[in-house]
Amino acid sequence: MSNIPESEGAGFRFEQLDERCDAVIIDTSVFIAEHYRWKNERLGHLSQLPRHGLQGVVTDIVVEETKLHIARDIETKLRALEKAVQATDFLSPELRERFAAESAAADQIAAAHARFQDFLEENKIQVLKVGDLADVKEVFERYFAARPPFSATSSKKHEFPDAFSLGAAESWCKKNKIRAWIVSGDGDHERFCQQSSDLVHVPSLKQLFGILNLRSEVGRRACQFVVAALDNPKSEVYRSVARAVEKALWEYSVDAEADAAVYYRDIESGLSFEDIMLNEGDEASPTVLAEDVGNGWAVVEADLEVEATAHATFQLYVIDGIDKDEVPMGTASRETNVTLEMSVILRLEGEFQKDPLALELTDVEVPKHGRGHVSVHFGQIPIFGDSEEAEG
Repeated sequence: MSNIPESEGAGFRFEQLDERCDAVIIDTSVFIAEHYRWKNERLGHLSQLPRHGLQGVVTDIVVEETKLHIARDIETKLRALEKAVQATDFLSPELRERFAAESAAADQIAAAHARFQDFLEENKIQVLKVGDLADVKEVFERYFAARPPFSATSSKKHEFPDAFSLGAAESWCKKNKIRAWIVSGDGDHERFCQQSSDLVHVPSLKQLFGILNLRSEVGRRACQFVVAALDNPKSEVYRSVARAVEKALWEYSVDAEADAAVYYRDIESGLSFEDIMLNEGDEASPTVLAEDVGNGWAVVEADLEVEATAHATFQLYVIDGIDKDEVPMGTASRETNVTLEMSVILRLEGEFQKDPLALELTDVEVPKHGRGHVSVHFGQIPIFGDSEEAEG
């Protein structure tokens, strides 16, 4: 492991690399976080677990919880959609009836549940029966002692499903004399695993596969290459990533805010790229992870801090007290520095065994889920805008 860079920006979890587990147990929170996109770059990678000598596992409680969340999400979205359709006056009665027929919640929920079941079967995910494995006495002992996943500061009754699910997972590991990773974004799961010799907590699928792929020579050398390249503004990799980030910034929307004694509206705003650097990272959030590796190629995700300049032009106005018209007072333009967190995905190709520092970057992408909007406060604006400052 000595050939992995040990810089602060690398953010590797060395203790996790040494863990040896035989299974990956997945919590409900993982499916919710991935929005039930069974074929996406995270959940779709579960098909690779056997390649790493791992068995994918869920408990029947997690299966039922996931189905419940799916049903609630569908019902919420359909109600919102139905409300929008009813508010659209120009739709014909026939079209409204067709929508009502095609958006029946029960049918949509049944279809979504079937896709979830197909996902479990296609990825050979084993389903543990909690009733056959959980120790009821032990669960209640945890409840009364406020031991994980229960706590003295929250409503403990809501943790019973997790307690039985985690207890069954631990019992299954002991019965089969194995250890397992538990992938969960729930802090109570992490606290439970800290007290278990059979379960190792990982907060996300991204980090799980990052750990697994760092064990391969290709994964380690790919991460080493990316860390070195992004630390050098003159490297072609740095310039390529900078161009991709700059392009992504064009798609950001800026919620421009300011302090003013009159009304204002943002009439033009945006972001200008300045610099990128690797996020500092920590033991809980690695900065560079090998998402996928193969023969002569690797896909690496890097978390960045992006320095940018935010700019906005404000129209200042007051409301006429008689006829309620807007009365323009002037305009003001402002700039300020902002720091954004963004991830990039890089595909590398080359002969990793010969020269890990001579790899070729064949593609770079800023995932759409890493883009969005940013709120920026531009400070105080005079009543008459820039014209008042010029006079002053």
